[in-house]
Amino acid sequence: QRGDFDAALSEAATALQREPSTDRYHWRLAIIALHRGDMSLALKQFESFDEAADVNPAHLQYNLGIARLAGGDYKRALQHFEQAHRLFDDKEPSSDMFYTLLHEIFALRQIGDTQNATSKRENLLTTASTPWEVLLARYYNNQISEADLIQGATTDCLRCEAFFYIGRRYQTGGDTASARLFFQKAADTKAFFYFEYGLAVAALSNIKPH
Repeated sequence: QRGDFDAALSEAATALQREPSTDRYHWRLAIIALHRGDMSLALKQFESFDEAADVNPAHLQYNLGIARLAGGDYKRALQHFEQAHRLFDDKEPSSDMFYTLLHEIFALRQIGDTQNATSKRENLLTTASTPWEVLLARYYNNQISEADLIQGATTDCLRCEAFFYIGRRYQTGGDTASARLFFQKAADTKAFFYFEYGLAVAALSNIKPH
């Protein structure tokens, strides 16, 4: 429930006031803000960590990339994702690598580097580690339609992802009206515990209705 997130955010903020130097409270506040779509708060908290912080450096770079991506800072987001990619360095396909690559591709498209975006897009299929990720990879490589992707999303959480990533493709193609429609569909799933929900909420605040 959204109310649970609001309560969790308040609890995390209160805990941080009591113990402002505790990394886990900063991390918790940042993650909750990310899920809610409050990217400015998330970014502020993630930026507070230094090299000595007790956090996973790969996940920190990934989350910094997410927050900057949502704010339109595509070049710096790309730097974070590239660093996360190196830090994950998984020898086998994994969800960490898959979603990092997916966001890298979007950042590259947004800064106009279509050649590298296309090259990396072809790697999605070999990076996918779950049947759902294979579907997303096939959709991004134009092997299945958006209707096929939606049909393959069997839960609200997966439908949130499907709607968000369909909206993102419309966004990169310049069709902001369709992008907004699918971002709204993603938000309407109320899949609060998925980053894509927060990203959809943030995208809706940045794309003004016609």
